[in-house]
Amino acid sequence: MLIGENIWAEFPEAVHQPFYRAYHRAMQLQEYQYEEEFDPHLNKWIENHIYPSKDGLTVFFKDVTEIKQITLDLKNKEEKYRTLIEQASDGIVITDLEGVIIEVNNSIKQMIGYEEQEMIGSHLNRYLPEQDIDAKPLRINELMQGKSLLYERKLLKRWNGYRRRDKFQDGHFSYIDRFYQGYYRKKET
Repeated sequence: MLIGENIWAEFPEAVHQPFYRAYHRAMQLQEYQYEEEFDPHLNKWIENHIYPSKDGLTVFFKDVTEIKQITLDLKNKEEKYRTLIEQASDGIVITDLEGVIIEVNNSIKQMIGYEEQEMIGSHLNRYLPEQDIDAKPLRINELMQGKSLLYERKLLKRWNGYRRRDKFQDGHFSYIDRFYQGYYRKKET
């Protein structure tokens, strides 16, 4: 605790670091400042809550190295996940627990001819043949139990602005047939 001391005399290596500028900004503006930076001298991420007054500063430090590392690890995993999803040649549709689409990749958009903004927020059943909705229901409960599902699913394809249901001579419709592995993700609130 430094009471009545000059912080720059006690920590001369901190002069001209981001904290230094934040402290001066707080005094100059007489406004609360928040600063989070990596301190190379301590080898730690430090969070500063800076409260100015006419007599000086009240600063609360907190070592947030562990939290910062977890955040950076999550960010790296998210980037890997995004890359995997976007570069996959398989069409991927991610839904919430009710079957409402929350994410799609480029491959599925190309396969069925819908844009992302059309798909996000709509129910997956919109893109399934009517006869398959009851015959092959979504198996979200099994996914929630940790099961990995791999089965064939037909999807309706857009053709010239319409959902494609070209009838062939034998009375069948044309669809995109693909295999997909089921995953679920909780909707973020």
